[in-house]
Amino acid sequence: MCLAAYSGDLAPALLVLDAEIAIRSAAGERRLPLHAFYRDDGARTFDLAPGEVVTEIIVPTARAGLHGSYGKLRARASIDFPLAGVAVAARVERGLIRDASIALTGVAPRPLSVPGAGEALEGRAADDEEAFAEAARLARRAAQPLRTTGAAPPGYRRHRVGLIARDLLRKIGSRSEKA
Repeated sequence: MCLAAYSGDLAPALLVLDAEIAIRSAAGERRLPLHAFYRDDGARTFDLAPGEVVTEIIVPTARAGLHGSYGKLRARASIDFPLAGVAVAARVERGLIRDASIALTGVAPRPLSVPGAGEALEGRAADDEEAFAEAARLARRAAQPLRTTGAAPPGYRRHRVGLIARDLLRKIGSRSEKA
């Protein structure tokens, strides 16, 4: 087993949209939630058998109408991969947060959804700093940065995950008021 940080930007954005993936082989097609497609093994990152190929990414239309944002920490502008990346999506109705989710990248062997984040934000005001702080705490707790890069220590990356999540939630809340 190889331990390596997953550092793609697209996966967390698709995770907050509840995307599914279609996989085809000579034996037929199978679909699975995107979060089930990734493994914790850097040598075998995806749940793909020999002869299988990804043919489609499906984003449910029920997630339409969300505001979303993505932010990341990187070593410098010349290196684009995230040392810590956060995707946030939420719908704001009548000033209240609905259908929120947060996903992370660069801080674990796989991209991951933040457990409990949606519940912590559901029904809270779009400018509720306490709700944002709780979601940020949950994001920090979910982040498990590996010591595979000297660019930033794990504790710093975990801390920045929380700050990025909080800032993105503020951005979505303020953007929804203008919509």
